[in-house]
Amino acid sequence: GIAIPEHLGGVEVAARPSAYDGWASLDLEAAFSRALNLPVFADNDATAAAIGESQFGQGLRHNSFVYTLISAGIGCGLVINGQPYAGGLAHAGEIGNIPVHLPDGAPHTLWDVVSLYALYAELKAHGITVARPEDLNPDDPAQQPGIAAWVRHAADCMIEPFLAITYILSPEVHFIGGQLPAFIVRKLCDELNARLPAFRRDVPLTPFLPSTTSVDASALGAAVLVFQNRYLPRPEVLRTAR
Repeated sequence: GIAIPEHLGGVEVAARPSAYDGWASLDLEAAFSRALNLPVFADNDATAAAIGESQFGQGLRHNSFVYTLISAGIGCGLVINGQPYAGGLAHAGEIGNIPVHLPDGAPHTLWDVVSLYALYAELKAHGITVARPEDLNPDDPAQQPGIAAWVRHAADCMIEPFLAITYILSPEVHFIGGQLPAFIVRKLCDELNARLPAFRRDVPLTPFLPSTTSVDASALGAAVLVFQNRYLPRPEVLRTAR
């Protein structure tokens, strides 16, 4: 089982590594299947993360939820009535492509604002250079202003798309995970939850919670893909068999 971002070789976002080009022409499942001499199943990393959360995390207590994965980019995995949902065109949850309006007036998408690279850029603007999630330190006071600024800016751009998800799908909970360190995920969830009362009408709004599977969610979901595709008549069997 393999989890990988959708169309990784063709994404056009700020700070895109040139090495992504190599994925454009690769038939991932065929290449790994030949190399391993085994059946191989691949899925979007955000969908895989939602599957991982549904089987090994808080998703066990929720039948319908959204999982937002933040790493080099941003994407959503959807679980509806216990099953991962890809949509009729097979790219449900591609929220990174949603346009956002920034002061420079240039065209931008949510991926440009909500990603590890965007966080690193914000820290650099505050005089702090980091290159890996491991470099982000909750006990370093020099990092805190840049992290706080990024969290506010990310929430500014995330709240309206996420409200649309809430109003359209009515999920029970919205998990946030990925390669962001847990302390930043908590800050982002708190910031988003603090904004919900300003939009509340007569419709309950979905709360934001940190993922409990965190950086392992996509890998766990990738492992489940094998069972889901080869051994189970439907994905929710793992849930009901407990």
